[in-house]
Amino acid sequence: MVLLSALAAAVPVAAQTPIPQLALWEAHMLTYGQAACAYLAAPHLFEEDLGEVYYDAERVFYQIADYTGDASWNTCAQRAEAVYRDQYVLSAACWGGGFGCVPGYWNFTHGLTLDFLRTGDATSRNAVIALSQNAAFAADTTPLADTESAWRSREVAYAIMSYINAEKVGAAPRARLPALVDQALGHMDQWFGSQSFRCPSICDPAAAAGQYYIQPFMVGLTSEALIMYFEKTGDSRVLPAVRTAMDWLWANAWVAADQAFWYQNWVPDPATSMPAQSGGPDLNLLIAPAFAWLYAQTGDTTYRDRGDQVFAGGVLKAFLGSGKQFDQNYAWSFDYVKWRGGGAQPPPPGTLRIAITEPTNGTTVSGTAWAVVWINGATGSANSVTLTLGGRTVGSTTSGSAGPISLPFDTKLAADGTQTLTASARDASGNTGAGSVSVTVSNGGTPPAALTAAIAAPAAGATVSGTTTVTMSASGGTAPYTYALALDGTTLVSGAATGYAWNTTATNDASHTLTLTVQDGAGATATASRTVTVANGAQPPSTGTLQVFVTQPRSGTTVSGTAWIVMWLSGAQGTANVYTVDVNGQTVATQTTSSTGPVSLPWVTTGTPNGTQSVRVSARDASGNTGTATVTVTVAN
Repeated sequence: MVLLSALAAAVPVAAQTPIPQLALWEAHMLTYGQAACAYLAAPHLFEEDLGEVYYDAERVFYQIADYTGDASWNTCAQRAEAVYRDQYVLSAACWGGGFGCVPGYWNFTHGLTLDFLRTGDATSRNAVIALSQNAAFAADTTPLADTESAWRSREVAYAIMSYINAEKVGAAPRARLPALVDQALGHMDQWFGSQSFRCPSICDPAAAAGQYYIQPFMVGLTSEALIMYFEKTGDSRVLPAVRTAMDWLWANAWVAADQAFWYQNWVPDPATSMPAQSGGPDLNLLIAPAFAWLYAQTGDTTYRDRGDQVFAGGVLKAFLGSGKQFDQNYAWSFDYVKWRGGGAQPPPPGTLRIAITEPTNGTTVSGTAWAVVWINGATGSANSVTLTLGGRTVGSTTSGSAGPISLPFDTKLAADGTQTLTASARDASGNTGAGSVSVTVSNGGTPPAALTAAIAAPAAGATVSGTTTVTMSASGGTAPYTYALALDGTTLVSGAATGYAWNTTATNDASHTLTLTVQDGAGATATASRTVTVANGAQPPSTGTLQVFVTQPRSGTTVSGTAWIVMWLSGAQGTANVYTVDVNGQTVATQTTSSTGPVSLPWVTTGTPNGTQSVRVSARDASGNTGTATVTVTVAN
C-alpha cells in the first residue's frame, strides 16, 4: 500500500502536526473502497447498485486514485459512472425533451466533472450540464420562492455545486448562481443568525414540524457549496457565515462522549437549549472539512483542533459497510486532509505508518481475538508484525502483504481493564513503525461465547445446479454480524443478509469451495467453508476449445450507455487469455489478461443501433484453444 502526497495545503507552518487517525482513514479507504468497487463489479438489481453510488461514488474513487497514485481505482470510478450516469442520469427523461431530471438530492456532478477533465468523455460533460439545468430545483424555471426556506438547503447546495461544475466542463456561467448563493447564505442565517427557520408541516420527523430544527450534516453540505463558490469568486460573506455555523455546531451539537454531532434536534424556541441527544459519527466527515477550511483561511488553531476531533471521531466510529456510507465519508474528507495539512506527507525516511483496523478503539476483547494491521510505506516483500497488549507480546507474523494482515492474539496474557494494543512492523529494508488502539480486556466472569460461523446449506459434498440458496449463520461474539461469502477465494456477496442466491451456471462444472467469513460488532471474525460440486450438465470442452460463460448482461435484458460485459473461462491453458467482444460483427472491446474470470469489458452501446443485438464473446488461451458464447440483448439509447 503506497499512499502518495497528492494533496498540498496552503496552511500555516504550525499546522504541520500529525492528523489524528490519518493512517486508519487511509487503511479504511482501501479496505472498504475495494469492497465497494467489487460490489459494483458483481450483478445486482439496478436499485441496489444505485443505492451503492449515492453521495457520488465516482468522485470518491477518482479521489482515491489521485491520493494513492494507483490508476486501477479509475476502473472503480467507471463502474460507478456506468450506474449513476449511464443507467440513471441519461435515462431520467425530462418533460418536453432532454435528460437529467433527477431529484435535487441526486444532483451529483463532481465525479462526472472529474471524469470529463481526465478523459474528455463528452457524455460526462453533457451529463454535468444536463444535471445543472434539469435536476429538481436547479432549473431556471424554478421560482426562487421554492428554495428560500432552509428546508431546501440540500437542493440549493447541490444546485450551486452543479452550476460551478458545469462551468468547469465548458458551460457558460449561470445567471442564477448568485441568487442561489444568496439563498444558501440566507439558510445559514435562518439556522444561526436570525434563527428564524421552522421545519414546515411536511417535516420528517413529524414531531419537528413548526420547531426550530437543525441537522448538522445539512449545514456541512451548505458549507461545502459556499466554500466552492468562495474558491471561484472570493466572496467575503462566506468565511463569517461558515465560521458562525461551525461555532454554533461545536457549542450546541457536539457530543464529546460519542465523538460526533447529533444527527438532528429541535426545540420550540431557539433561546432554549437543545435537548441531549446521542452522536451520529457516520456524518462527521461531511462536516469536518469546514473546520479545516476555516483553519486554512484564518490560521486559528481552535478550528484545527476541533476539526481533528470531528475527523478522528468519524474515522474511528463511522459505519462504512455499505457503499452509501463509504461514499459519504470519503466524498469531501480528502479536502480535510488538504486544508488541514500535517498529514498527507509520506512517512519520514526509515519509518512506516501502521494502522490497526480491527479491533477498533474502545472495543472490548476477551479470549482469543484477531487484529487486522495495515502497513504504509513498506519496501520489499517481507514485513514482520509484532502485537503487544499492555506491553506484553501476544502475537507475531511475517507477511509479504502490506495489508490486510490478520493475526490472532491471546487477551488472557494481559490484565482486565483498559490496555493499549500496539502493532509494531519492520519491512525488508529495516524500516520500522508502530500504531496502536485502546481496548478493554475483559476475561473475568463469564466471557461471551466465541464467535462461530456456519454454512447451513448447501450440505457438505452436495451436488448443486441452477440457482442454489446459500444459507449462512453466526453465533457467539457480539451482534450485529456481517457476512462475506466467497467462491474459491472470490467474494460473491458481503452484508447483513444470511441468504444468497448463487447462480451456479456462471461457474464451471467441478468441485468448488464456499468460504464464509463472519465479523461481529466487536470486530472479531470467524470462518467456515464447504466444498460442493457444481453440475449443470456442461460437457468438458473438446480438444482445442474453451468454455466461455457470460454472466452480465443476461440474454433478454435491455442495455444503454456504457454496458459492462462480464466473462468467465473454463479449461484455459497458460496465462495469456485474449477476450474479444463483437456486436453485429464489429469488435467493440478486447483485452488480454491472465485471469479466467471475472473479466469485465465496457461496451459503449451508443455506437450500436437500437434494437435486438447479438453479443458474441470470443476467447483464446495461450495454447491457441478457442471458445465462444453469445447473448442477445436489446439496445435502447
